[in-house]
Amino acid sequence: MNLSIIICTWNSAEDIEKCLYSLTRWTCPANCEIIIIDNNSTDNTKEIIRKFPLPGEPAVNLIENDCNKGLSCANNQGIKESNNEYLLFLNPDTVILDNALEKMVQFMEKDKSIGAMGPQHLNNNGRIIPSCREFPNFGNLIRQRKWKMRYFDHKSTREVDQPMGSCLLTRREIIDKIGGFNENYPLFMNDVDFCYRIKKAGYKIFFLEDAKIIHKVGGSTNKIRKKAILNEHWSMYRYLKDHFKNKVVIYLYGFLLLTGAFYRILFTYVSGILSGRRCEGQKVPPAP
Repeated sequence: MNLSIIICTWNSAEDIEKCLYSLTRWTCPANCEIIIIDNNSTDNTKEIIRKFPLPGEPAVNLIENDCNKGLSCANNQGIKESNNEYLLFLNPDTVILDNALEKMVQFMEKDKSIGAMGPQHLNNNGRIIPSCREFPNFGNLIRQRKWKMRYFDHKSTREVDQPMGSCLLTRREIIDKIGGFNENYPLFMNDVDFCYRIKKAGYKIFFLEDAKIIHKVGGSTNKIRKKAILNEHWSMYRYLKDHFKNKVVIYLYGFLLLTGAFYRILFTYVSGILSGRRCEGQKVPPAP
């Protein structure tokens, strides 16, 4: 399988070992390559990664950044280091099931017009996580059910706009044509922008129901929740500004996005205080 797997880590010690086990022990032949770009983790993420691989398993190339350069930059670093025809961008809070990657590569090999694809995402209980969306625009962002594809049950293979970037397969020829990830989107919306440019170049993007992964969702971003909320809203504003022309509507929507970010951050802050108080009230009294 002519595949390079690119993983960006940041304080991913809770998840990366299970992810790598699913790749090295159960999924990938030894001729695959695994490239991990660590964005200056302060936990023991790098120590865990250095335990891989064992003899006969795919090579694990660890690149250590001296600061957090963001997800887009890390993915682009991985692209430059990679050697194979197919490239998979993978989050560290995922576990690959069965031969999902082989199924994805085989599906793309049958149709050269497919530029990217994603698998079915499951939680730890085996329930489907909705993982595909339409490209955002002013119409479907107001009707969020449409933007988030609530009409799609994710139980069948179909062409889509944008699968979740946490497990996204593409071809090297696509990167050669449209470039890598836009580093103006360091954390959020980089996958949306990437898929948008793939579609604009005339390629199809697919969701493959038969390929399955377990996805924890938010393994790293939950550690910086308030900052992540602000980044998410700002990245959406930037995406609309980059790809749409109506400046008046863009500025109005930008104001609404930043207002929404403020209230989400406030809610997160208040929820944290209340949660802390509940935990404090449940403390076990010291033994006499």
